[in-house]
Amino acid sequence: MKIYSIKQTSPWLSVTIMLITIFSGLGFLLILKDIEILPAAGGLPVFICIAGLFWISFKLTRRSGSAETEITINDEGIQQIWKSQYLFSNKPDRRINWEEISEYLYQPESNYHLLKIKLLSGKTIKIYHSIWDHGKDDFSQLHIDFAEKIDQLNKRENKLDIKKGKNMYDKNGINRSHSFKHICNSLHYPGNFLIVKTNNRSQKYHYNSRRVGTYIIFSNSSIYTPPREKRKQSKRRQ
Repeated sequence: MKIYSIKQTSPWLSVTIMLITIFSGLGFLLILKDIEILPAAGGLPVFICIAGLFWISFKLTRRSGSAETEITINDEGIQQIWKSQYLFSNKPDRRINWEEISEYLYQPESNYHLLKIKLLSGKTIKIYHSIWDHGKDDFSQLHIDFAEKIDQLNKRENKLDIKKGKNMYDKNGINRSHSFKHICNSLHYPGNFLIVKTNNRSQKYHYNSRRVGTYIIFSNSSIYTPPREKRKQSKRRQ
């Protein structure tokens, strides 16, 4: 029996918290600009406020969109115990016998790694792990030991038939990543209202604020972008 301490992440909750924080913060900055607390011409003060807003958004996302779990692998199956919960969630502990599993998949992404377990009942269990926690918990060892255990079970005398799923590094997956990136790139435009191009200096901060916003949003919320080597393999197959 092996026990693994994992910091699990909810990508969609993380994205939701991030967007709510960013747009609420931008609205508040617009109010400060309208009542002339922030300079109408933008510049360094506004750039600092926007950078601080994205930093706060990142911290809130990391704190609210992650949870501590304990996963146990033994001869009977796999068990998950929640040590903490996501924001506004109350997920129950669960135990899965090996005989209940029909397929599994480990899929590394740019910002999240996924261990997906599909059951014979049709239910799918997804364990997302952020790259920000890489090397800080036992997730890397978990997916290796899990695959080895499945391989042993499939080769024993009373063998099981648990299949290994295919990664989504095909053309459709890459197209989804590009579409998602375009959406994220568009999210920096609300910040444009806070920076006015009146001179070369303000233009500089206008450009930098857009770069900071786009980078943080996309790096924190990208789910479907495959690693570079996988993208190259997909292009060669095309």
